Amino acid sequence: MKESTKRTVVEMDVIDPTTGELFKAQGINEVTERYYSIKRITSRVNAMDLLFKMEAICKSPKDINILNMLLDTHDNENKIRIDNITNLAKDIGISRSKLNSLLKKCVDTDLFRKLDRGIYFINPYIFIGRRVRSNKDRESCQAQWNRVPKPE
Repeated sequence: MKESTKRTVVEMDVIDPTTGELFKAQGINEVTERYYSIKRITSRVNAMDLLFKMEAICKSPKDINILNMLLDTHDNENKIRIDNITNLAKDIGISRSKLNSLLKKCVDTDLFRKLDRGIYFINPYIFIGRRVRSNKDRESCQAQWNRVPKPE
């Protein structure tokens, strides 16, 4: 986090036209700029948080590969839609129970939130997929994330 302050001071001599008296006038303008935590920046990846989540979720290089494949299947709303979990597991080359376990860990660590059967919302404060193209869409994803209740 970085914070900077720009201060402009103006001082001038002023003459009263009726008395000819000379006095000084001074004005100060101060502008403060703040740079916020990386969590609030609308960037594609918050690397530190993603690495902490991956540490909790992934127990092998294969798990990292599966997580990468899942993250790559997102849509333009930063959601993953799984029509048939058995077919997806077969396509990835793992068992259905392994895929379910990995998805559960993603939800438990708050990397994903389960919206409905087969629909997972990726945490937009940690990862914004490449199909979410504009800052407006990114901010919309973040606003929607804030409205989705956390699992208990």
